[in-house]
Amino acid sequence: MKTKIKALRILKTKIMSKTTILFFISVIVIGIMSCKKENTAAPQVPEVFPPIDIDGNVYDTVRIGTQVWMVQNLMTKHYNDGTPITTDLGNASWENTTLGAYAIYDDVNSNAIVYGYLYNWYAVSSGKLAPKGWHVPSEAEFNTLVDNLGGITNAGCSLKSTTLWTTPNFCATNFSGFRARPGGGRGGIGGAYSEKGNMAYFWSANSSISTVYRLRYNESNVQFSTAFKNSGLSVRCLKD
Repeated sequence: MKTKIKALRILKTKIMSKTTILFFISVIVIGIMSCKKENTAAPQVPEVFPPIDIDGNVYDTVRIGTQVWMVQNLMTKHYNDGTPITTDLGNASWENTTLGAYAIYDDVNSNAIVYGYLYNWYAVSSGKLAPKGWHVPSEAEFNTLVDNLGGITNAGCSLKSTTLWTTPNFCATNFSGFRARPGGGRGGIGGAYSEKGNMAYFWSANSSISTVYRLRYNESNVQFSTAFKNSGLSVRCLKD
């Protein structure tokens, strides 16, 4: 009788042990399934592929706040539908054209590699200058960039690259990664090139007013104003 009781106790212990093990296994499985479900539902940061313009130029990008910007100035010779953009204009032709056009500072190709191309307002306002999936930023979008970097009086410090600018390159840190370079511009009156090393000019997209944002070598602020529509200025693109 004692032997039977002992055997029953051993059997009961084994059953309880198996039950305990199965219980813990089920808890672990449920936990894993819950984690998978939570991970699936978690919001994902969209992957940003390098923008490539229609000429095959590949651009680096940087995320600033909720915006994704190109790190280089645009340097496409064609609109995104394949149409060539007018170029090789002399000073008088540049001043008088009403066609979209681009130029290279001082007509020296090495300047294009460093500073990109200089486009007039007619090219910008076409709505076909940026690569597919990107656009020339509006005033509101430029203002968002500036606000994210400390406001109009200080944002220049974070935007300016730490090289290429005329000395003193006041307060330049490139903290944002935007890497603004002083590509200067081409005059809307007279067509002359000027301010390389001193100024960076960026067109904003606007259907009727030619608004430009400016950075200067010896200032921390970001300036904005209108420009002649025939001015040749840099373009930075923003992800749609």
